Amino acid sequence: GVERARAAAGRLNAGLAIIDKRRRRASEVAEMRLVGEVENTVAVLVDDIIDTGGTIAEAARVVASAGAAEVIACATHPIFSGPACERLKQSNISEIITTNSVALAPSVKAQLPNLRIISVAGLLAEAIRRIHDEESVSVLFN
Repeated sequence: GVERARAAAGRLNAGLAIIDKRRRRASEVAEMRLVGEVENTVAVLVDDIIDTGGTIAEAARVVASAGAAEVIACATHPIFSGPACERLKQSNISEIITTNSVALAPSVKAQLPNLRIISVAGLLAEAIRRIHDEESVSVLFN
């Protein structure tokens, strides 16, 4: 949670800011509030999923409005449905980093030249090996 993020930020000698988002319903954010300082920083937005791109694009707008010099978005699962590519293209996000946990159409990469995809193959292979050898899997995520 937040305490782990603060500890990680301390190890990196970086600040920590949090976007507090309130949802009207599962797919609709009603309000976003920035807690912390991002002025003259590279803001790294971290989320689990980018679906339609609305939340991450709005978060990027919020941190840029607060003075972030650059915005990078990271997410584990790139769903990229509906208007996602167009929203991400029009956003102020300089780089989008995600995993290959979801297969993307070739057209997505063509539409988003700032998209970098990181393979999870090694992590999954090691988890499978550890389970097979009855070793701890949790050490992979510490």
